[in-house]
Amino acid sequence: MKKFSAIAMTLAAAAVLGGCSMKKTEKAAEGDVTAATETTAASGTTAVNTEPVTEPQNTQPDDKLTAEEGKYVYDLAHLMTDEQQKECSEYLEELYHRYMLNAAVVTVSDMDEKAPYSYAADAYFKIYGGEGSGVLLLINNDTYEDYLYKSGVCTHFIDAEAEKDAFYTATREIVDGDYVSAVNRIMKLAESCPGSVFDEEEIFTIAESAELEELLSSSKTPAAIVSVNNTDAKKENEKLAQELFSRHFTDGKGIMIMLDTSEKTILAYSPDALPSELTAALKKANESAEKGEYFKAAKAAVSSLSKDTAEESTTQATTAKAR
Repeated sequence: MKKFSAIAMTLAAAAVLGGCSMKKTEKAAEGDVTAATETTAASGTTAVNTEPVTEPQNTQPDDKLTAEEGKYVYDLAHLMTDEQQKECSEYLEELYHRYMLNAAVVTVSDMDEKAPYSYAADAYFKIYGGEGSGVLLLINNDTYEDYLYKSGVCTHFIDAEAEKDAFYTATREIVDGDYVSAVNRIMKLAESCPGSVFDEEEIFTIAESAELEELLSSSKTPAAIVSVNNTDAKKENEKLAQELFSRHFTDGKGIMIMLDTSEKTILAYSPDALPSELTAALKKANESAEKGEYFKAAKAAVSSLSKDTAEESTTQATTAKAR
């Protein structure tokens, strides 16, 4: 691997392209930079009069990018050790469950003449089908421009200056072969996204998400809310809510509230009996959801949990759905 010298890298400016949009991320055409926000770690600087730092070049050709369920690190360029891949994967898996974010790292030494952004965007679509909120870090051993591709809510909650600062240090760590520190430093930016409000449909403003997050934080029962657009005729909402619950609440304890913009309904799933306050609140919440008043619906459901007195409904049903 050959990168800029340590001195030259400290002079590299982190260029931020594109901008935040409240629309969902779309697949980028070659050279398109409007679909999401992404960051370059090093670009077009004038090198100082010093010899470049040269690391051994990897002569092994890149692997082909093939998506695998449960895989988070795609070391196509063979830059990482097995232990480094393992450590990076463990943290990315945490983001996948705790923050409900699609997360991946891809290393490459041959981008087939694609721009870094386009390669990263295509990689995200290949791995996650372009769905959901998430982040993909491209470690670029071809043109040496490392990119952070962001989708969905990540384009709104990850601060550009914080991203720039993180890349400033991470770039040097990559040059030194310290991939674990670099990956953790960059991907930790995703922790600025909400930890209990998973707005996949981007129907809430940042302020609304913050209000819902605060209400959920006061619940005696661990709880979260997710917005979806369930157009899969083969998957009923109750089943989808259960799957989302299992992804986030890995210990099997909690409540997942799901707001479906396709059917304009809101429901809750838990393997335990739901609090009676939530069961009653869902009826009112659905009246708002039917009108497309999604924040009002979400707040009605979430507020009932913030007042939870641990009294549970006498019903043994684990799913409540009121139309």
